[in-house]
Amino acid sequence: MATTRLVYLDSLRGLAALSVVFGHYWGSYSSPEFIKAIDSTPLSFFYNGSGAVSLFFVLSGYVISKNYFKNPEKLEQINFIDYFIKRCFRILPLFIFCLLISFILVNNLHTPNLQTIPLEIERSNRLWSDVYSFKRLVLESNLFSYFPKDGGIRLLPQDWTLSIELILSLFIPFFCLIFKKKPISFILLALFMLFMKQFNFYFFGFLIGMSLSYYTKAIRTYLQEKTILKILLALVALLLYTSKSWIPNQFLYPLKLVLIDPTTVGASLIILIVITSSKIQKILSIKYLSFIGEISYGIYLVHYFIILAILPHLYHFLNTIGLNYIGINNSIGILFTLIVSILISKITYNYIELPFVKIGKLVSKSITKRIMIK
Repeated sequence: MATTRLVYLDSLRGLAALSVVFGHYWGSYSSPEFIKAIDSTPLSFFYNGSGAVSLFFVLSGYVISKNYFKNPEKLEQINFIDYFIKRCFRILPLFIFCLLISFILVNNLHTPNLQTIPLEIERSNRLWSDVYSFKRLVLESNLFSYFPKDGGIRLLPQDWTLSIELILSLFIPFFCLIFKKKPISFILLALFMLFMKQFNFYFFGFLIGMSLSYYTKAIRTYLQEKTILKILLALVALLLYTSKSWIPNQFLYPLKLVLIDPTTVGASLIILIVITSSKIQKILSIKYLSFIGEISYGIYLVHYFIILAILPHLYHFLNTIGLNYIGINNSIGILFTLIVSILISKITYNYIELPFVKIGKLVSKSITKRIMIK
């Protein structure tokens, strides 16, 4: 299925991926005082990993469903086998590659409890703390069953999002068909599935993404020339998007009981603002941001094994040559993680992601053709 990419949404996904990198870095190493000072404020927006994950799910719901809502004829001729094959070839090859690299690094380069400045914090030491055999590698390569359930001891601790992404995205063509014909019926069905705990709260993000996609034109028309309202929505988006960092859990819990996830609502408002602002779209479409968006999937997958396996040795080297300043070393570590993640992601994009997307199309075409002949 051919798609028309929205570059500015790719860039938004890329910026979210970078915030995950920052979030995982500060979650792994002792941070300077100024980082600790803003850690429990809305300014944590720039390294809000949980918010970025919510943004990923809303974006997926928006982008995937957009192609069906924009071309109604595709809804009447949905080929679920074609969609499933292409989706698997899009997500799984790079995931398996990064899983293999993590397996090699954890068994050959990872050095837990290495005393460095900055020091790896205690909760980060729990990562890669299990025994990782080849059998374990094979088991973790299956995103559909997801073993072990404890993401903290998996080879790729962040891959739990891929399981949700892969499984929920497979339902989107079917949901689009219902949504297009009877939007209210779909919303009631989705809420019922949430109440029955058939899906987790991240399905809420897919639902909102699909709704934004379906009503994009109406939303743009309504918000046209309403600058003050957009500014207010932006402020609300910032507060909700970072709510987990500054709102106590006891206040968030009642909202979740009624199926409202503030972070997801904040992420949805961010996307709403982007799709209704030509100025923001223009900024997000500049070359360097679109480049980050293009390789964002790679950045999301590769950065953690750099943090866990390579940074401790880099810091050990810096300490041995006399660099023992936490601020300087943190700056070097973040810059190193970003540069190496981007370089590896560009290579994997060219030699893994793009080739396997083409292979997926060929496999899908071949299988679909055989089914039609039979």
